[in-house]
Amino acid sequence: MKKLTTLLTALAVISFIGTAFAQLDIGGDIKVLGVWTDNVTDADDDWDDQQAFLRTEMHLWFQADLSENVTTKVSVEADRPWNQDDVEGEQELDVFLEEAWIQMMYLWDSAFSVKLGRQFIEFGDGFIVGDSDPFSEFSLNDKGEWEVDPFDAILAWYDGDDWILNLMGAKVSENRLVNNKDIDVYGAYFSYSGAEEIVFDVYGFMAKIKDNYMDLTSNADVYWVGARIAGTMVEGLSYKLEGTYQFGDINDSAQYDDIKAWAVEAGAKYMIDAEYNPWLGLTYVFLLSLIHI
Repeated sequence: MKKLTTLLTALAVISFIGTAFAQLDIGGDIKVLGVWTDNVTDADDDWDDQQAFLRTEMHLWFQADLSENVTTKVSVEADRPWNQDDVEGEQELDVFLEEAWIQMMYLWDSAFSVKLGRQFIEFGDGFIVGDSDPFSEFSLNDKGEWEVDPFDAILAWYDGDDWILNLMGAKVSENRLVNNKDIDVYGAYFSYSGAEEIVFDVYGFMAKIKDNYMDLTSNADVYWVGARIAGTMVEGLSYKLEGTYQFGDINDSAQYDDIKAWAVEAGAKYMIDAEYNPWLGLTYVFLLSLIHI
């Protein structure tokens, strides 16, 4: 009940503030999700990991144009499994801030723009950067679907005629109990679209980890460099191919020293010319870890 009261109070404040804006858009959606899984944990029929459940998910957002090139957005999300109790025996209702950002386009009449705050960021198709916490849901019924978490970040980009350069700085984890026990991510993503039916990307990212992450370490510097190509072969049939190399140092681990890893993603997608735009896709992912012990 406390979460619901907080949500209603926040929406009332947003609505009141929105009356001062010349252009305020309000939207949202409600989804009912049915999920059934089996052999997801270990692909072993002898292990009972089957899940079946229903869940309702709601989004409500407010977007306002503060001026010609300045836009802000606030959105909230509420999730609830059907008739499921939490650990305290109460009906579970997860309500949280999904987005809260301000975007300023074409600063000083240039091709430079910036977006600050809680926002969704996806480069390419999200193979490397697309989810701020990909390990947050250990059980599917925590959310009812494979969720993508937003970033608390500053995103800046320069838009050329047929290319765009993105610069990103994000706070993935903030530990307020211990000084400097944080996880920060910085990076650059360059995309060229000047060739017909082809997009070519190159990128580099750095994660500065000063907190426990995946039970591996509490102090590490990790880097990614990679490239991606995507395009259309024939009408309706598209492809993608991406490769990345990860390296870095673990500074205070008695078990591990250096990080070295490769990852490749390849896929194809066919759009069927029919109502509702159905499509068929196939994706292959190869991962190789070479952590030095």
